[in-house]
Amino acid sequence: MSKRLYLLVIALIVVATIGGYLFSGNPETASESAPGVNMRFYTHNGERLIEFTLTSNGTSFSYTLRGEQGYSDELPEGSLIYAHDFQTGRSDYALVRVEDKEVKVIWKKSFNELVQYFGYQNGSLILVRQGNDTSETTEVYLIDASTGHERKVVISERAFQVSDVLLFNGTAYIAGASAFTGDAVLYVYNGSGLKRLVVDSAGDRLVGIKVLLDVDEWHVAFAYGLDAWDGNVTSGLCILNVENLSEVSRFGLPEGMLREVRLEWKKVVVETDREIRTYDID
Repeated sequence: MSKRLYLLVIALIVVATIGGYLFSGNPETASESAPGVNMRFYTHNGERLIEFTLTSNGTSFSYTLRGEQGYSDELPEGSLIYAHDFQTGRSDYALVRVEDKEVKVIWKKSFNELVQYFGYQNGSLILVRQGNDTSETTEVYLIDASTGHERKVVISERAFQVSDVLLFNGTAYIAGASAFTGDAVLYVYNGSGLKRLVVDSAGDRLVGIKVLLDVDEWHVAFAYGLDAWDGNVTSGLCILNVENLSEVSRFGLPEGMLREVRLEWKKVVVETDREIRTYDID
């Protein structure tokens, strides 16, 4: 591969990582707002700003964040609003709600880097600072939605792309792959330590990563598709023991784009855009 083509692919990977196109995760591809929240984009003194307007009982209240793309999500604890500024590489998050006819800020966090919103589970927000091709670390933030208390999981792996995160019984299961080595990896964080398990590897640099998880009291289901630079695809489904992460079963995936994996007692169901297939777990 020529140096010019190499640099072009690296640039595409970085853009895809930020926007959520090639690498799976929460696809923040356009500004979106939750019901009851409107956004107005404007510039003041050269600074890009987003005014979020919340409506409650027919009355509107506003709060402003810096950024050029804005989003919101309605949570049990209040309205999550957040903004990304791609030019400066900054993300701002705030949880707000209307109380006593005014906007009350429950907490606010600013990151001097682009941090993606991966979703809300069991009272916690999941945020991810993805690594690019030269990054040696990737960071996952687990934030208590009611208090803003933050736990940060640092993954020390080059160009690691988080694809899925599940919180189960107080443990975080983090799945993804290194775009540099081609390794598909499961990280397990229980609050005091971080376990790492390489599930499979494409053996080459990656231009596409898709990994999905499901967890229950007995198993971890790890479904993956890895698109390598040479055009080859490495994919599969690995069932692990939830206690010690030992391998229980391994299957091939049905054809098509991976959409869902779910554990159902002693079975695991995999859904793609072409087929739904059920496997028996030994």
